[in-house]
Amino acid sequence: MILFNRAGQKLIAGWTAEIIDSLERKNKVIIATNHLDCHDVLGLPARIRESIAEVVENVMSPAKVEELIIEGGSTSFSIIQRLNYTRFYPTHEFGPGLIRVRIEEQKGIFLTLKPGSYVWAESIWDYPTDHQMK
Repeated sequence: MILFNRAGQKLIAGWTAEIIDSLERKNKVIIATNHLDCHDVLGLPARIRESIAEVVENVMSPAKVEELIIEGGSTSFSIIQRLNYTRFYPTHEFGPGLIRVRIEEQKGIFLTLKPGSYVWAESIWDYPTDHQMK
């Protein structure tokens, strides 16, 4: 699905490069968008979700990513579809609605999902991932 013209694709490429650079320097990165008051833009929520999914896909190729933590059900679905992930195995439940899974198609990566309506559990930031990989 093409959502943007050349200028939009240039922005996506720049965002991707910035994220990869941050991952290389700090080993962690948070991808987020600010609240946008653009009610007059047709299909804006879908465009934002698809843009985030495209950036995540672009980052996953060159960068070594061990865990994706995604907030929002529709955002999660867009990213999972884009990455062609289909089978998941639960490894930890941090709390109601906040679960970490191992991905069949990418055994070295965890995926932690949180619906937008749930609160982040503090324990997510302290939980070690390496012991679950074995």
